[in-house]
Amino acid sequence: MTDLSGIPQSWDAEKAIVGSVCVDPEAIGVTASIIKPSDFYWSSLRFVYEGIVKVLESGGPATKIEVFELLRRSDSDLSADLIEDLYASDPVNTAHLESHCGIVSDYAALRRTIEVCRLGIVGATNLSSEKPVRQVIDEIEAAILGVQEDGRSESSSARARDLISGLLNRIESQEVFSGGIKTGFGKFDHMTNGLSGGELVIVAGRPSMGKTAFALNVAMNVASQRSTSGDVAVFSLEMDRDSLMQRLLASESRVSAKQWQNNSLSGEESKRLGVAAATISTSSLWIDDRASQTVLDIRAKARRLAMSPQGLSLILVDYLQLMRPTENNGRSREQEVAQMSLGLKALARELDVPVICLSQLSRGPDQRTDKRPLLSDLRESGAIEQDADMVCFLFRPEYYFPNDPTFQGAAELIIAKQRNGPTGVIPLVWQKAYTRFDNSASKTQERFTY
Repeated sequence: MTDLSGIPQSWDAEKAIVGSVCVDPEAIGVTASIIKPSDFYWSSLRFVYEGIVKVLESGGPATKIEVFELLRRSDSDLSADLIEDLYASDPVNTAHLESHCGIVSDYAALRRTIEVCRLGIVGATNLSSEKPVRQVIDEIEAAILGVQEDGRSESSSARARDLISGLLNRIESQEVFSGGIKTGFGKFDHMTNGLSGGELVIVAGRPSMGKTAFALNVAMNVASQRSTSGDVAVFSLEMDRDSLMQRLLASESRVSAKQWQNNSLSGEESKRLGVAAATISTSSLWIDDRASQTVLDIRAKARRLAMSPQGLSLILVDYLQLMRPTENNGRSREQEVAQMSLGLKALARELDVPVICLSQLSRGPDQRTDKRPLLSDLRESGAIEQDADMVCFLFRPEYYFPNDPTFQGAAELIIAKQRNGPTGVIPLVWQKAYTRFDNSASKTQERFTY
């Protein structure tokens, strides 16, 4: 229903809701979970609804006289006749009340959509604006998605006393320890309890340490899990999709790419390629290989995936230093990288999914006797360490000591920072021919010495 000006609203639904709350104040428990006072179009009904809420919050009875006196003192221009009419309403059962609230909520969303579109037109036609075009588009898209999410999202604030009982129940049922998304690397999952929504995980290393290979291994392990709901989005700013698919196929099949490139596959290798191809084709992996993207570009695409029926479970960005700043306004490179890392952290929290971002390291490790990287080696910005919930380093001693046979295939995943857990070193095995990392079977290989 619309009024003469074409604004979506329903006087009847709004009046039925307020009348129900007047007759039975406990009905506020039903209405408050679906609508907010700002969802009302008719100000007179909104004032009465807000008045009832205020009286109840103060601990008083929401009688006709109490509500009217409160509204009179607040200078609300309400007639006694309306109050009398509302308190004389027939009670509405819970099912009908929920339906009425749904109508009011939907019309409120339509009105917000109209306003967002109006502001979008103003922003898009403002040729004097200094904002980049992509930023304007992203802000409009975010506002539209915000309308869609509004009303469905849970409150971001609550009293501790309301939260503690739920936490204790989950601890007793072991639900709190069920963990996040498993990466397929056992010791890493044990130390981190898996990847959790809202986390920004930085995986850094010097060139040729296998950052992309490790990230693809994690992405494929997650994308092929039956328990994982949602796409695994890989944003590759360095490698094109064909190169990525070759790496994936070699890694999954454990067949060197040289074998099929030289047309020298054995019968067993051909079978393994077929099985690996079937695994990849049935996975939830999603690849975007557009180079030089901004955080806004990635956020726009990730939002669309998150809003799709499939949903989104993990975002992987390869890699941070190849991203392009949103605004080209003379900032230093350190400031640009800080802006991008903060943007990725915001994206993780907005979509409630873990974001893994690869990062280059400075030459610091090359100049030390102990070649292992440190947090201070993060390239171009200390903000990376600050924004990240977890910082991991990939280290292969074979890169620095190629002639030492004890280091062949040896690798470490160093958890240098973990906001909610321990740090430590996880031994891995590097399968160079297949560009693949595997769990280390050795129980004693906790740290290499040389």
